[in-house]
Amino acid sequence: MPPSRFQDGYLEEGLTILDRVLRIDPRYPGAWRFKAKLHRMQGATSAEQSARKRAEDTER
Repeated sequence: MPPSRFQDGYLEEGLTILDRVLRIDPRYPGAWRFKAKLHRMQGATSAEQSARKRAEDTER
């Protein structure tokens, strides 16, 4: 999905795509970081923190 789609407000669609990516490779920290960013854009603080922690955990 092109980044402009996220900028246009298609955050839920972006999260759905990231969920698919993470089902294939749950240890992909870049996907977790991007997921955290999308949650932050939605104002979902708890979900953002959870995704950020998963990104940090996968980088260890």
